[in-house]
Amino acid sequence: MRRWVLLFLVSRLAVMLLSDQSRLFLFVDEELYRGTIGRLLDIAPHISLFSLRTDDFNSGAMVFGWLASRSFRVFGPTVFALKLIPVLWFTAALWFWQDLAERFAGRRTAVIFSALFVFSPPSFTAYSLTAMGFHSDTVALTAATLWLFFKQTRSEAAGLARAAALGSLAGFSLWFSYHYALTLAALALYWLWRERRMPSGRRTLLIAAGFLAGFWPWLALNLLGGGQGWVVHGIPVWSLFRPRGQNFVFTLWATSFGGENWPAPLKRAADAGFTLAYAAILTCGLIAARRRGRLPGGPLGLVALLYLVLFAAAAQACALQEWRYFAPAYPFVLFFVAASLDGFGRAGAPAAAALTALSIFFNSFLLSPSHSGEALTSRGYTWRFPLGAVCFEASSCARYRDAVAPILPPGERRELEEGVAEQLKAL
Repeated sequence: MRRWVLLFLVSRLAVMLLSDQSRLFLFVDEELYRGTIGRLLDIAPHISLFSLRTDDFNSGAMVFGWLASRSFRVFGPTVFALKLIPVLWFTAALWFWQDLAERFAGRRTAVIFSALFVFSPPSFTAYSLTAMGFHSDTVALTAATLWLFFKQTRSEAAGLARAAALGSLAGFSLWFSYHYALTLAALALYWLWRERRMPSGRRTLLIAAGFLAGFWPWLALNLLGGGQGWVVHGIPVWSLFRPRGQNFVFTLWATSFGGENWPAPLKRAADAGFTLAYAAILTCGLIAARRRGRLPGGPLGLVALLYLVLFAAAAQACALQEWRYFAPAYPFVLFFVAASLDGFGRAGAPAAAALTALSIFFNSFLLSPSHSGEALTSRGYTWRFPLGAVCFEASSCARYRDAVAPILPPGERRELEEGVAEQLKAL
């Protein structure tokens, strides 16, 4: 089973090394800023990590920036070192999901799930290489939370330290990205359904205490700093959700599989291929589940269903309607697809093979062999864009320029000064 984890790692490294810059970055400026955070932490350690945050409502950029500083020390400040972070992040997600699928749905479902995760639709492949520390990266945090949660709830003798770890992970993950709130909501609903009463006891208190410990940086930054964390892209959190007549969920589902920057005909072909294939498999799986009278995967299947229902409701009502928000739901969809294929019996293997072939075909358009190895030599940071993320005031721009410019090589110093000048002009 662990061979699938190794295969995922190798496949993503191959995509990274065989792609050019234009295909490797979905958000080139923002991703390179994560590298800039890492570079700053290395050459100017007196600069506070918190002062490098991109916004007040999540910590994902800071986390990936800190990880970039460690990766740069080992592999050098290159695109390869920067992109290695999301690759390892998603590799961990597969490890947790693989274990969960095998435990609750059987080895065959776990194998099929692993194959679908490794040979995923192009959009999911691209996000597993995106060094952002945002929505898509909650995939790993959600997987780790589910793994700890079920370890905790399936054993009455589960250690109290594990309960505190679960709470701490949940608190940190919510600060990492608000998208993680869907995971918390799904687990809370499952827990209430399972216990049939409000949770209580020492383990519950430890989970709550751990959550506060993991979430405390958000509390400190926002309760003491004016509550800016309640504002997302200029919109208060409570104003993001309102009823809508348009069926955005279907549109999101039908346009979330092809590459974001692909030519329209190619993207439409990929979207149509995966939409029809997944819809057909899930429909057959639903019919089979109704005949059996039970949901595949037991408790994990119920949590997955709750997550997808909550996700659909949130996606339908949220004002921030972009297809990248679908990425965290992928593993839950893949789990049900894998369980459905497992239920097909002998017919499941050819269907899984056809999906794998479809994925390999469309993922081949992410490659550009003529640009092989660019990630190993290209710089994994920039001085032009990033200061816009930390220059909330003109004085901040000048402070960063004065602190960093003297220790940069002449070419980078000039780039930094030009970047600061651009930001000052924009303020």
